[in-house]
Amino acid sequence: MNIVNGAYAAEFEQFGIWDAGLSHADRYRMTELWTEAVTRLWTEDSVTMHTPYFDLDACESRPHPASRPTIISAGKSEAARAFQAKYADGAFLAADSLDEMRDLSRDVHDRAAAEGRECRTYSMLTVVQDDTDAAAQQKVRAWGAGVDREALASMRASWGVPAEQARAWADGAAGEDAFQTAYVAGSAETVTEHIEYIVDRGELDGLMLIFPEYDQDMVRFGETVLPALREHDAAVVR
Repeated sequence: MNIVNGAYAAEFEQFGIWDAGLSHADRYRMTELWTEAVTRLWTEDSVTMHTPYFDLDACESRPHPASRPTIISAGKSEAARAFQAKYADGAFLAADSLDEMRDLSRDVHDRAAAEGRECRTYSMLTVVQDDTDAAAQQKVRAWGAGVDREALASMRASWGVPAEQARAWADGAAGEDAFQTAYVAGSAETVTEHIEYIVDRGELDGLMLIFPEYDQDMVRFGETVLPALREHDAAVVR
């Protein structure tokens, strides 16, 4: 279960359910209480809770899950990391550098350990793979030449960036900005080395990978990169 705290205001405003007066801290407090309610409903016969945000009176939910669903949450703020450590099984993090990623990942791991639990850390990476580095870089250039600037501007605006600022950024964006994530372009060897470097340097437990041509790229990755990554992990464990 992916728990999203707040997300994009415009997506809630269209339904009339965005409370602009609710602070960032209050949103996380509400999310904590909501998560407590849901996880209790997974195991208890009935739940009664009275909070500033909602009330449950002898509330029941059936059937209970046979095993506890995995909880995922994305965020990097202080409140986000505190929530992840206490409730989530996996935390998705974003950072401007691998050093920052390492610090965020360590913090989530340490906070979770202090709670007597484990929370794994992840980030995202787009994989552009081909037989050679040159061929992969050519794909990046080709996609960059056809970048959809309207889509880039709309995406930035959905993140809360003012429309004029989002448009100015999109008009000046480089083609590879269309990926909207960090990316690696190269041969199987290059992709393998880059993933190992990011995970090791950022002290992450894993990556969520994005494949531009997923029907072909996932097969190529599975046949050429995944075995090498598994071999690397096995060597680290030994």
